[in-house]
Amino acid sequence: MLKKLIELTSWEIVRPKTYGLFHVCFLIAAFAGTMLLAVLLKNSDEKKNKKILLSCGLFLLFTEIYKQIFFWYAESSVTGEYRWGILSFQMCSIPMYLCLIIPFMKEGRIRDAMYDFLASYNFLGGFTALLEPSGVFNEYLVITVHSLIWHTLLVFLGFYLVASGRAAKKLRDFPRAIALYYCLAFIALMIDIILWEKSGGGINMFFLGFNGPGIFVYQSIFEKVGWFASAVLFTTTLSLGAFICFAAGHWIYGLTAGRGKNGKNQKSPDI
Repeated sequence: MLKKLIELTSWEIVRPKTYGLFHVCFLIAAFAGTMLLAVLLKNSDEKKNKKILLSCGLFLLFTEIYKQIFFWYAESSVTGEYRWGILSFQMCSIPMYLCLIIPFMKEGRIRDAMYDFLASYNFLGGFTALLEPSGVFNEYLVITVHSLIWHTLLVFLGFYLVASGRAAKKLRDFPRAIALYYCLAFIALMIDIILWEKSGGGINMFFLGFNGPGIFVYQSIFEKVGWFASAVLFTTTLSLGAFICFAAGHWIYGLTAGRGKNGKNQKSPDI
């Protein structure tokens, strides 16, 4: 049954061109649509907020299950090898877990750290993946659509959490997002180590694999200075980019403070 479904949806396509007509139109629609939806939902109370996050988490979970099954029947069952690069613990996979966990958590610093992480690191991941879609566009139509929607949802979550006053309220809160990132990066590194031989060196969770990150200029740096130095540089610059996103969200929060149920009535945001 599942195999038949995969066969029926294995439509192959020519990969869309980066900054071609389709890509540009999608970017405009995605960013405009996510910002508008975030504004419409900014006054959501806690009950509605939990429903929004849980709905996002369930959507990500079920579509991820489909993707894993798709690649098994479309590729792995033929080659006999699992594509370790799609293991569900990449940076952009984390919102799936957080959106399923947060609705069942009590208010507190850990939950707030997750909000700030979603609005910084994961927003950055979704944003950059849409701007540079080499890892998004695929030879299969269904997987390309899945990846586009997935990363657009990450952008929406960032906009929504800032607009609703749940993330980026204070600049001094960012270190907790950094702490969460490095905890998750450590887990990703352990996965890389444990599954390194099994994957034939093909695993690369959080782009910390020992063959280098394989992205942008970081791969060239890896080839010159080795894994440790390039990993430190990658995680540091990623955190800097996440902080820029966080600071931008904080600035927006300051401009719109006191706007709804979740915003503070204040003239300027706390630092």
